[in-house]
Amino acid sequence: MKVGCAMKYDKYAKVLVVDDVTLSHDVIKHYMKPYGIQVDCVSRGQQAVDAIREEKVIYNAVFIDQIMPEMDGIQTARHIRKIGTKYAGTIPLIAITANANIGNKGTFLIKGFQDFISKPIDATQLDIIIHRWVEYSTAIIEKSRTEGIFNKHIEGINMQRGIRHFRGDNELFVVFLSSFTNNVPELIKKN
Repeated sequence: MKVGCAMKYDKYAKVLVVDDVTLSHDVIKHYMKPYGIQVDCVSRGQQAVDAIREEKVIYNAVFIDQIMPEMDGIQTARHIRKIGTKYAGTIPLIAITANANIGNKGTFLIKGFQDFISKPIDATQLDIIIHRWVEYSTAIIEKSRTEGIFNKHIEGINMQRGIRHFRGDNELFVVFLSSFTNNVPELIKKN
């Protein structure tokens, strides 16, 4: 895919933006709109830590401003990593900084970030980061979501036979199961 060419992500792609400046929220939302990514924003590091700890929403990446009051970006990343869950330990953290140079990248990587983007946000740089980290995370989340169902015993469903029926296409089998459970009760009521 060409840089600058916004690929639409499925309805599951979500990012969290942590920045104390509301204008930054608006700019990042605007830049991510063509991708179809859900963008949630918080203004404090502790809010981000709480969101990752609670896991009410599973984000594909967290964009964290370097300079914020109370808890800066590096402290926020450290607290997220210290939560101790697999999710908190592997979610891509992207630093947002007005002080970007080659030397800083190493500092951010050592501090638990996967990458960084400089302010003002450059659309081409953001495109590269989205394709690198949001695509990566989307694949991991989707794999985890679909594999989790196959490790469960569901009375009356032979999971292995179902997978074979759909020629090993786990995702299609999950779509079928979801559609079946959502639509069959209505069909039964009609008969």
